[in-house]
Amino acid sequence: MAPHLKPRHHTQPSKVRPLISRMLRFLLRTLCILLAGYLTLLTLLSTPFIQHHALYRHKLSLSPTPDLTIPEQWGFLPNQATPIHLPTPDNETLIAWHIRSLSFSATPPRNLILLFHGAAGTLATHPRPATYHSLTSLPSESNPTHLLALDYRGFGASTGTPSERGLLTDAAALADWAMEHLGVPAQRIVLVGHSLGAGVAVGLAEEFARTRGVRFGGMVLVAGFVDGGRLAEGYRFGGRVGVLGPLGLVPGLKEYFRDRFVKLGWQNGERLGELVRGCEGEEGGRYRVTIVHAEGDGGVPREHGEMLFWSAVNATRERGVGFEELEREKEGMKERLGKAGWAVEYRTARGVLREEIVKWGGHDIIMSWPVVSMAVWRALEAGERV
Repeated sequence: MAPHLKPRHHTQPSKVRPLISRMLRFLLRTLCILLAGYLTLLTLLSTPFIQHHALYRHKLSLSPTPDLTIPEQWGFLPNQATPIHLPTPDNETLIAWHIRSLSFSATPPRNLILLFHGAAGTLATHPRPATYHSLTSLPSESNPTHLLALDYRGFGASTGTPSERGLLTDAAALADWAMEHLGVPAQRIVLVGHSLGAGVAVGLAEEFARTRGVRFGGMVLVAGFVDGGRLAEGYRFGGRVGVLGPLGLVPGLKEYFRDRFVKLGWQNGERLGELVRGCEGEEGGRYRVTIVHAEGDGGVPREHGEMLFWSAVNATRERGVGFEELEREKEGMKERLGKAGWAVEYRTARGVLREEIVKWGGHDIIMSWPVVSMAVWRALEAGERV
């Protein structure tokens, strides 16, 4: 007789299918939650109120606003830094510091630095005072160099609410005060702008050149952005996760959202091009612009610095130059700085455009580094020869 065969036990399909169904429902719910959250984020980012505060962050402070009338709190020598209450034409009052060089005396400054800080905090927020110390330590015994820094309207103890037009009004008020009260001519003034402040510096220089025929001695732009729309497009949470990145999965959608809903203004690349184009014209003047960017900048990607440089160089050529074409040209022009990074210098009969990409450092810290101090020093030296 054949042996009795026991039936094999199989997992019943009725038990597997509910498990798969539950997993699919969980994944679907998770996807819907993530999608709804992202759409909510995009909706918030498309509102002018959120965009305004995200750009300026003037109310963002990790501590109460310090007493900015006592600069000695940040390591200045007695009477080295003087607080100023600066009025504007539209009746706002700004807090500014007039900082003298280490060899300060009663001698009026021969050279002057106007420094415009980035978003958030105050003119005393770390590491900004370190930048002031660095720049006022430049050799200046025979040619004293002073520095003026201010808090824009709505920042710190300054009155008002920030806006693009408002910040440019503030910068003009500071420049006018410097030339009137300190007696420093524009050609001996170097503008230094960091991040948002780079846009302020470019806007001030372009507006004064166009409306007054006034040209400053030089300009140093650190971690600047080419325009507000592209700044928002490339913004990353924590310097890693792109806010508009998922929109890039659909061709053209990210650009559509940027152009249709992002209204941040600050067309810095366009303004820089207009400034250089005006200087290159028959009635123009000399110019010197240095663009500095950290390779790993997590706040404003270094591509913005490269686009600013392209905007300036493009304005010097009658037929223009494409961005990619200029990038290829730069490969043969680069000055290799070893492990520090690289630099490119482009000269015309009227001016000098320099781009420096720093291998190390981040968005804020490079402001107090020698690369910025040397850029300012070169501009001051060039002003001495005018």
